[in-house]
Amino acid sequence: MAVHAADYEELRILMNLIFLLTISTREEEEEEREKKKEERLLVILRDELQ
Repeated sequence: MAVHAADYEELRILMNLIFLLTISTREEEEEEREKKKEERLLVILRDELQ
């Protein structure tokens, strides 16, 4: 079975898309963790001020 250059190009594009989606997901997860930390700190500050 012959493998054509177009097959390699499609595979390369798919691998790049998977890589970019993985990075995007990790960034979103990190942003969500930071948001939760900020919310916890705000609750602590609010409780201390009351």
